[in-house]
Amino acid sequence: MIETDTPESPAPLPGDGFRLKYGLTKREVEILKRVKQGLTTEQIADQLCLSFFTVQTHRKNITHKLPFDTRKDFYDFLETLD
Repeated sequence: MIETDTPESPAPLPGDGFRLKYGLTKREVEILKRVKQGLTTEQIADQLCLSFFTVQTHRKNITHKLPFDTRKDFYDFLETLD
């Protein structure tokens, strides 16, 4: 049985349409899912076996690709995603 409430199983986001609409890579979507869960950059790096700085760069790229000027707008947007 697969558990969906664990940090290793992040909440789903819309599929390729969402990714393509904003020009996100598959890795950026993986990271965005974990940000939505409330994980820190360090926790995301540990889960995905990436360096802290790689995740930090992906997060920076995500914020540049999404159309939000403030962190509040960004996090409000995350709350609307299923």
